[in-house]
Amino acid sequence: MMKQQKLFTGIYIAGTALSVTMIMITFAVLYIKFAPIYPEENRERTLIIKNISFKEKDGDQWTQRNCSPKLATIIKENSKHLDEICCTGGGYYAFTTLVTTSDNKKRLKLPAKYVNASFWRIYNFNFIDGRSFNDDEEKSLSPMVVISRSLATELFSNNKVAGQQVIVNGKNFTVSGVVEDVTSITPETSAAMYMPMSLKPEENLYLDEEQATNTLLGNCKIYATAKSADKRKTLKKEIENIIERINDSNEKYTHRIESIDTHIEHIYGKDALRKFLTEIAIMVAAFLLIPALNLGNMIFSRMENRMVEFGVSKAYGATNKRIAGQILCENMILTLIGGTLGLLLSIVIVNCTEEWIVHLYDTSELISNDMYYRKMMGTPQLPVKSLFNVPLFISTLLLCMVINIVSAFIPLAAALRHSIVYSLNKRK
Repeated sequence: MMKQQKLFTGIYIAGTALSVTMIMITFAVLYIKFAPIYPEENRERTLIIKNISFKEKDGDQWTQRNCSPKLATIIKENSKHLDEICCTGGGYYAFTTLVTTSDNKKRLKLPAKYVNASFWRIYNFNFIDGRSFNDDEEKSLSPMVVISRSLATELFSNNKVAGQQVIVNGKNFTVSGVVEDVTSITPETSAAMYMPMSLKPEENLYLDEEQATNTLLGNCKIYATAKSADKRKTLKKEIENIIERINDSNEKYTHRIESIDTHIEHIYGKDALRKFLTEIAIMVAAFLLIPALNLGNMIFSRMENRMVEFGVSKAYGATNKRIAGQILCENMILTLIGGTLGLLLSIVIVNCTEEWIVHLYDTSELISNDMYYRKMMGTPQLPVKSLFNVPLFISTLLLCMVINIVSAFIPLAAALRHSIVYSLNKRK
């Protein structure tokens, strides 16, 4: 059949392959944006607090900044549904951190993050050598730093460097551990160096001393994990209640958390997320339904040409069920061939376009931020194998197979309704 109907076979396989390719690329990109991947494997139970505002109780002008570590401490002391909470440093100074070896042979300017010790309990980093700093070391202002594999190799030509000395912004630090590189696709955890939050330089928040003391404004983001994914909403409500109690006890200032976001909301925003998911659903439907309609029309024309074949088969005793099984089996084989080619094509496309394919559905702001961050950091993209998984491919292939079978079954059912005499005389 494939030799006799070369044009039909080619179009059928190409249509299926392109559908599988587009769906695989779409869901691979969405997977690395939304799914639990290294080291952000607790995304489904993580809440992010980026900004908080305050105003005087008798005033009407709100002042917004990042959060203070004091807020994280208060939440930790008063929450029953909290698992872990940490702060990470922000600000553009993080992109201009100068690190050198003790002999001053290597000088690099790379991004760094200032993190709490609990950061290592929320995010599951793979330590190649050494360990992270703990709570006591953070509180004692120990000059320790965790570095990435790439930075360790760049500085020392080796990644087994725990205990070595580096100079960060003119101060001596001890390398406590080396972690596997984190791609810039996960900006919440991506950095070349991780240092204790207690060593973070002070920033000018444009607050007077009294405001800085009695408000919860600061220069960090807060990440809180619930004990389980289904407790995330409960934790969010609990944090909101904690802010209300803080406001009740503060005689001068009122605080307002601008948003307590899930990982997805933090990336796309609450309002944009609904629109984004609707657009993706429409695109996926288009990838599947438009080829299916075209294939349905082609199969209908092909059924007309095979009427005599069906008539002869029926004359020799073939039942409608037997003929339908043969046609559906043919379509399943063609779909399997097209799906395999689609998988291979999607791997080639992602491998050749990994610099931009991950931003296929991003806004210009997300793209520009990532490009700037990647230029400063120089970390590799995710390996191709992490963009694809067996359940995703099988689900996509089965969905294409179901749609293609339905596309074939409708014209097939119409063709099989005719009698043997009508089928045998179709070409006269």
